[in-house]
Amino acid sequence: MEVTRRNFIKNVGLGLTGLGLGTGHVACSSPKVSSHSEKLLSKGSAHPKPAAYDRLPLSWYKKTVKLLKDRIAEKGVEAILIQGRWNLVYFTGLFHITTERPFYALFPVEEDAIYWYHPGLS
Repeated sequence: MEVTRRNFIKNVGLGLTGLGLGTGHVACSSPKVSSHSEKLLSKGSAHPKPAAYDRLPLSWYKKTVKLLKDRIAEKGVEAILIQGRWNLVYFTGLFHITTERPFYALFPVEEDAIYWYHPGLS
């Protein structure tokens, strides 16, 4: 049997439609049995309180960068240029999402500063 483009597209469309017909009941159904697992949660005072922050303190990042600068200074380097999502997160605390544009952080070894470099849109 010869398969033409028209028959192929028609059959793919029918197959996809058929897939969608039987899933409506499954996607909208709710569980009929409740396990009441929330009763297992303990509310005792011995449990730690949830964290009120979602980042490490600034002092941690400064200490980490200082360690990096100390190691690099031994080699006679004057500045550290960091690129890459995970390096930026680790050394700066900036949770940066990588895009098509480059993004850099520059740490001069001799001063307590950070310089950001990224191209702008014109």
